[in-house]
Amino acid sequence: MAAPGDKPHDSPTDPDDINNRLAEIAAELASEARFKEPSAAERARMAASHLRPGPAAGSNPVRRWRSRRPTATRRVAQPTEPTLDRGYATHSARAGTARSLMVVLVMLIVLIGVSVGLHSLLHRTTPASSPPPPAPSTTAPTTPPASSATLSPGDPFAGSQAAGWANGAAGIDLPAAQAVGPFTAVQVGSAYKTVKQLLVAGNLNVPTLEGHAPTAFADLLTKSQRSWFLSHLTKPVTGKGQKPWRTRLWVTSFAPGSAVLADEAVRVHGGPMTASVASYEGRTALKIVADYIYVYAIERPGLTSTLMREVVQGVETIMFATWDDPGGQLEPNVASVQLSQAPAQCGSNDGFVHPAFPATGPGTVSPSGAPRNPYQLDPNAPKGCFSVTGA
Repeated sequence: MAAPGDKPHDSPTDPDDINNRLAEIAAELASEARFKEPSAAERARMAASHLRPGPAAGSNPVRRWRSRRPTATRRVAQPTEPTLDRGYATHSARAGTARSLMVVLVMLIVLIGVSVGLHSLLHRTTPASSPPPPAPSTTAPTTPPASSATLSPGDPFAGSQAAGWANGAAGIDLPAAQAVGPFTAVQVGSAYKTVKQLLVAGNLNVPTLEGHAPTAFADLLTKSQRSWFLSHLTKPVTGKGQKPWRTRLWVTSFAPGSAVLADEAVRVHGGPMTASVASYEGRTALKIVADYIYVYAIERPGLTSTLMREVVQGVETIMFATWDDPGGQLEPNVASVQLSQAPAQCGSNDGFVHPAFPATGPGTVSPSGAPRNPYQLDPNAPKGCFSVTGA
């Protein structure tokens, strides 16, 4: 294949050269089609020649071929175009010649048009009015615009169910204390206050939210449970019939480097705490259950355009008894903590919350089941990874 701009050898590229050559071809074809109509005397001689006896045996075959050549030449000159109209073959030789010239002329016009068209195609340039192709993008957006299109940095909770919720600890209301079984109203009221302190330390403490050591939460535990809690923040807890897990799950901590608080105000909403009597580890205990939702305004570090809301629901069960001091005050013992986050990546097992920003994806486990409303309190929600209707 020739390189762009190369001209093939022995091939005219100028339209005038092509047209001159075609004109010469037409002239040659026209000259071959011309013939002289025989006169009356010549036709008489031709008729006599047909009546002349054939050559004798042994005559020269070459001469016989030459003697027949004029007759064959004149026969070829007659118009014998095939047609369905039988009368067409009866036209005179002059009419046939004119028709042949017309065919040649049409062919010349077609050839000239084709040659000019090919010349324009091979040497076509982009019109000046054509817009240039767009320059390739050198950067990719860190997150789709839809992720922050409905959020306002001044009020990131506007437009969500959390818009009218209270900020921080004000959203954790304590119910009126009443005696429950062997536990007095004072003991129940004190237990409510301790649970609120645990909720604030585990879900509203800024250092804990940013992934630092949750010391504020640990300080509220009994001495024996505090040591166990701190030792298993990074060392997995193993047991029969359960997957390894870390006590970091008891608090809300965003994975280091994954997100920062865009607003330290946290919207909080929940149902009233409940108190009941339960048997736990061989003792009669006061059981307090708290079910609250926390909504955070977060963004990727250094990327304010990635502002989004993270919804965390925590169902915590705390057992109160005189664990370390049989004659002392009731002390808390964390029996279970169930936290769910949305939108968050599924499949991580380090105990941290990994927000699912549009640029980071859903994680190693794909959501399944029917979409859930993250703003709806559901203490009996099944475990697993679910898609959400919106956060």
